[in-house]
Amino acid sequence: MSGWCFTFVLVFPPEEFDGEYFVLPYFWIPSENLQKRVKHHNVPYDKWEREGFLNTTEGNIIYYDFIEKQIEELSQKFNIKEVMYDRWGAGQMAQNLSGQDFEMIDFAQGYKSMSQPSKELFRMVLDGRLRHGGNPVLRWMFENVHIETDAADNIKPSKKKSRDKIDGAVATIMALDGATRPKKKNTGGIVMYDPDTDTVTRNGEVIDTPEVPQESAEERRRRIERETLFGDW
Repeated sequence: MSGWCFTFVLVFPPEEFDGEYFVLPYFWIPSENLQKRVKHHNVPYDKWEREGFLNTTEGNIIYYDFIEKQIEELSQKFNIKEVMYDRWGAGQMAQNLSGQDFEMIDFAQGYKSMSQPSKELFRMVLDGRLRHGGNPVLRWMFENVHIETDAADNIKPSKKKSRDKIDGAVATIMALDGATRPKKKNTGGIVMYDPDTDTVTRNGEVIDTPEVPQESAEERRRRIERETLFGDW
């Protein structure tokens, strides 16, 4: 989950160690701002909306109760286990969704949290293991990304230095971290991850729970083929 336009990215991990990861992004933008953004930013939001790659909401602002309902529906469709969110942009939404069957995981935006999944994403792209069906909105946002590096060679995308919107890229990195991290038992609530201590807490308490069985490879294959037509990156 990320801020403008409101972005929600699903990442489906493979059953095999070296299999492909599938990325399914969703984008929402206020309908009243659509033509204004097309004119001022010279970006084909209207074309993407007509082609089904960009969703619009009524009015000139995004109403998060509508987005919350969309996420709940996606959770039922795809059996979502975790939702990574930026506390600065979706803190209230995380509270509102905390009663669902998936974990709401607070994901910090600094080097400690972003570096490893960012590097993993680039490795997967180079290895041809990351598929997003040719989504033009997500592709455009990745093309906008400027990468910052610290003295220890940690990396993260920079919203300030990037040439335009990168929310989809950031949300993909966050979702990829969730898809590649060892899974713990899902019992709902708000989960906070502390990268400094590598600990996870639920409602303020450190949790250490056993893994639960994942859906079978055949179940995953049937669902992805049924719901999404994927192509090359």
